[in-house]
Amino acid sequence: MMCFRGLALAAGLLLAASHATAQALRGTVVDSASRLPLDGAHVTVLDGRGAMVADAVTGAAGSFMFRLPGFGAYQVRAKRIGYASRITEPIAADSTFAYSIQVGLPANPVPLDTLTVVAEKVTVEKQVPWLADAGFYRRRRMGFGHFLDREEIEKKHPLVVTDLLEGMPGVEVHCSSALSCGVTMAGSQMFIGKPCAPTVVVDGIVVSGGMSTVQVFDLEAIEVYPSPAGVPVQYSGYLSPCGAILLWSRR
Repeated sequence: MMCFRGLALAAGLLLAASHATAQALRGTVVDSASRLPLDGAHVTVLDGRGAMVADAVTGAAGSFMFRLPGFGAYQVRAKRIGYASRITEPIAADSTFAYSIQVGLPANPVPLDTLTVVAEKVTVEKQVPWLADAGFYRRRRMGFGHFLDREEIEKKHPLVVTDLLEGMPGVEVHCSSALSCGVTMAGSQMFIGKPCAPTVVVDGIVVSGGMSTVQVFDLEAIEVYPSPAGVPVQYSGYLSPCGAILLWSRR
């Protein structure tokens, strides 16, 4: 009697195992034209009422596998971006069910609205590296004083450096000859009516010889401060009450 019960129990376990193994649904999602597998496809299993009972996303091989919850009719729905979705005919799962399917999806590119790109004109300032390190461009953006770079200097066709100062607000150029000129500035309130000569700085060093020590063709840039306001702080200890002129020679 015990032997019979043991055989019956073993047979039941084998039958249950065969049912669990048999009710497996495997498949592959492919491109219907090329037949190549599609990764990233969302695959859903629907029961006879259309309710979802399982879902998965395919990998690089385009494959999927489901263990169905029981007997009955099931459908497989597959969809992926760029492809039309598809749903299969009902698949009957019975006690001997073991099914493998291939779901082909036709390409269906998603149309996008026309995108118009409008680019604004952006002026890129060409900078001389060492002049940028000296702070010339940063000070020019701050807006104190008058600034000329090499391109602007050449447009003026100067013979001497003082030719570049002609017409600058707050700056007076006095010439005894075409090539011999001096510069004065109005200065601070304590010097009203008494213009004085500005401090001259060449490549970061205060010079006593004025601008006569620099030839105009050697000049890379110039900064002119007609009053003490705005003069870089590193030169304030040498500052004339009338302001300063910073000259930067070419390298």
